[in-house]
Amino acid sequence: MMVQRFLRGLRPKLWGRLQAVTYTNVSELTEMAVNVEEWIELEKGEKLRENEKSEGKKENNREFQPGVLRINQPGGRNQNNDPVKPKVGNQGG
Repeated sequence: MMVQRFLRGLRPKLWGRLQAVTYTNVSELTEMAVNVEEWIELEKGEKLRENEKSEGKKENNREFQPGVLRINQPGGRNQNNDPVKPKVGNQGG
């Protein structure tokens, strides 16, 4: 009874990870909840570091990227600074 009440009071992320196991007492559940909470925080930290790394790579990456048109930039089209006229509709056959 106390274990179920404790489980219902947890945050959804914790509750979802802890509900699959049957706990014999509240202290066992409390210890496991603390461990899971620490694990969630570690996962968050790793995801933040991965995002920071990938953002850094995106800023430094000057290679071809599909859907990105670089005009008047090294490695881009239109090196002679001519204005670019967008194609509209079906021009020419």
